[in-house]
Amino acid sequence: MKNVHHIIILLLITPLSSCQSKSEPKKNLEKETIADKPECEIIYTKYIEKASKMENDSAIYFLNKSISCDPANNNYKFSKAQFFVDNQKYQEALNQLNEIKIDSIDPSLKLFSSVLKLKLNNDDADKDLREVYTKIAKIKKPTSSNIFYKLALENYFKDKNYALEQLKFYKKQYASDYDKQNLDALENYIVTDDKRNVLFKIFNIR
Repeated sequence: MKNVHHIIILLLITPLSSCQSKSEPKKNLEKETIADKPECEIIYTKYIEKASKMENDSAIYFLNKSISCDPANNNYKFSKAQFFVDNQKYQEALNQLNEIKIDSIDPSLKLFSSVLKLKLNNDDADKDLREVYTKIAKIKKPTSSNIFYKLALENYFKDKNYALEQLKFYKKQYASDYDKQNLDALENYIVTDDKRNVLFKIFNIR
């Protein structure tokens, strides 16, 4: 189950890195912000090395240096938010996400922030989650990640049985191996866990 869960996290991060849906012009944020500053990428690589070894003090040092080196790089800022989540520092993660400014209709960043608010028992959490749900429902050509979020939110706002019926329907439309693995994992979460924990699990919030 660990490998499948990792696939879900990658699915959620991908739209944040590219800041686009399929209906938007192709725009690679990472290339725009990293390719022109290889010295920053070198520092960021050191962060990855330290984080993989669980050397958190050194990891956050190099991550902060990466952000200072290239303040416009949203990937670095998102990595810092994810670092805080991995270390169960949820308020710090939310604060970091609030610093990320993107011009995109993709709802993933807002959803991540809203789920963190839910974990922190913030009074605005349900309102923000509802706004994300409404935005996703209005997307005319949803990506598989949009559908993934939509199903998780339907499980939260409606009920488990409704979400599972919808999931069966979307499995026929999104049938690639990648999508199937993610939808199978989400189905398992919905069946075995409560609605709050489903949202927490897809963002690796413990």
